[in-house]
Amino acid sequence: MSQERLSVLSGFSRAYVSSVETGRRNATLDTLEVLARTLGVQDWELIAEPSALDRASIEGSEVAPVPEESP
Repeated sequence: MSQERLSVLSGFSRAYVSSVETGRRNATLDTLEVLARTLGVQDWELIAEPSALDRASIEGSEVAPVPEESP
């Protein structure tokens, strides 16, 4: 979803959404709840550390398979 669309749906300005996304501003818990509801995710998902799979999908790369341990 674009910042513009998120701003329209959430009621926050595009500049505010951008500044929160880039870390220039810290969002309050109330703001996180509104953004999460607008995005259709749980609020904790907005602040959780991304997993390797999430990072790979963001970067557009594939996750390397985990090698099996030999006995």
